[in-house]
Amino acid sequence: MEETNTTCSLNKQGQFDCKTFKFYMDAGHGWLAVPVKLLKELQIDKKITTYSYMSHGGNMAYLEEDSDGTLFTNEYQKKFGKKPDYKAIDQGTSSPIRNYPSYKFGWRGL
Repeated sequence: MEETNTTCSLNKQGQFDCKTFKFYMDAGHGWLAVPVKLLKELQIDKKITTYSYMSHGGNMAYLEEDSDGTLFTNEYQKKFGKKPDYKAIDQGTSSPIRNYPSYKFGWRGL
């Protein structure tokens, strides 16, 4: 899976402009791919649980759909005035995200 899993860019003010976030799902669960830098910008990087995952490079978080995904959606809406847009990607029986490291604040320079 690629390291950059969302359509985001920095605007002229140095803030994220995200058009669509990818929502990966398998037969049992789902994860929202969000750049770790955006979690920091929203000041929720320390609130993400170990039920979420990180890419091996540490640049992308895969937020579990329940508490962490809801936290992100709520904070994104507060900051940008709208809910984030999602593109669902069905990964069948078992997503490779399940094999990623659990999210840990402070891991690889977070």
